[in-house]
Amino acid sequence: MFNGYKENLTAGEGLVFEIQPTTSYLPGAIFSFIEDFEIGNSFTEDRDTVAAGKLIRSSTDAFEGQYSGQMTMTPAANFIEVTHTVPLSGLPADGRPTYLEFRYKNEVEMSIGLLGITLEGQSFSNFFYLIRPTDEWNMLYIELTDFISTSDLPAYKIIFRSLYPDGSTKSEYNNFLDNIKVVHL
Repeated sequence: MFNGYKENLTAGEGLVFEIQPTTSYLPGAIFSFIEDFEIGNSFTEDRDTVAAGKLIRSSTDAFEGQYSGQMTMTPAANFIEVTHTVPLSGLPADGRPTYLEFRYKNEVEMSIGLLGITLEGQSFSNFFYLIRPTDEWNMLYIELTDFISTSDLPAYKIIFRSLYPDGSTKSEYNNFLDNIKVVHL
């Protein structure tokens, strides 16, 4: 997906080199989905049965820009499962590399998956990645190629799930998301 960075250096004892690598997407990269929460929030489809559980557009702790997505787990919002409203179609099922890319910072575990949708409108969720809590913003790339080519469904949605920890006495936990993209060649 990316142009590589290469620099030739002649190393020697006592020499220190400061390098600042730059990367860019390959010219043929296609972005089938982008959500940076700056203009709105496409993650408004609640799939849980808990009315208080939502992913909201928030200025509390944005990675980049002024907004990020925020999921707040509380005893009242003890289960959150959310996806975007418009399904992604036309993703390559022929084995071309396809990635989910996003930034995250979370106080409680968060699961990531795909919601596959049939032509009849039936949906099937497959959670395949678990993120442990972290105090710092991180970036994650999840390869979706095998999931998409194996299932060969006409449409998909990215799905996030989080639970309020059993037995916790903390009033709330926050998970933040930013710069969510699905990119392929």
